[in-house]
Amino acid sequence: ALTFAQKVVVMYDGRVVQMGTPEELFETPAHTFVGYFIGSPGMNLFDADVTGTEAKLGKVSVPLGAAYGPTSGRTQIGIRPDYVTISDQGHPVAVKRVEDVGRHRILRAEFQGQALNAILPEGMTLPADPRVAFAPGKINVYANDWRVQPNSWVMGKSQSPKPWRMPMDRVTMAAPQASTWNMDSFRGFVCIRSNVAILAVFRRYTGDRYTAP
Repeated sequence: ALTFAQKVVVMYDGRVVQMGTPEELFETPAHTFVGYFIGSPGMNLFDADVTGTEAKLGKVSVPLGAAYGPTSGRTQIGIRPDYVTISDQGHPVAVKRVEDVGRHRILRAEFQGQALNAILPEGMTLPADPRVAFAPGKINVYANDWRVQPNSWVMGKSQSPKPWRMPMDRVTMAAPQASTWNMDSFRGFVCIRSNVAILAVFRRYTGDRYTAP
């Protein structure tokens, strides 16, 4: 779907949650489900308190690339594993394991009591005391699962050190044209017509990776 379509429509639980280009779905998911569903691993989501240009996660403050007004309901920040940097600078992180998937490695860790995934460059050696940092311009804010528009930008997204990409080995929803599929607890279909792909999910995913509200 992401290979052939110019526009992608993502449906979840019987409603359209986002329509846009593959880049828009990857960079600015309109719903937390889109953030999780597009990409492998999906977007990291952290419960947080957002005030202005900072997000409070447990005992640490994470700078945001934009200023946000007050939010209501459950507030989360989302960051793609591609834009998570593991080095000897930043906030402490507890590494659980590292998975080698061929073209890159995936670090599974815990950050302020919440699960964290990060893409490690090929050949990178983990520091003795690994720490984590996020690209501020790549952080999205969500309230009750829907993306919150920032009031103003502090750091342009073009300043992020890692450019957007969608490696084909990380497209998790690929399926034959106009066919049905079942991935874990997902059930739905992919239909490509007139350069528009429709990704529909009929059943809620209730595993430990994404829990519907």
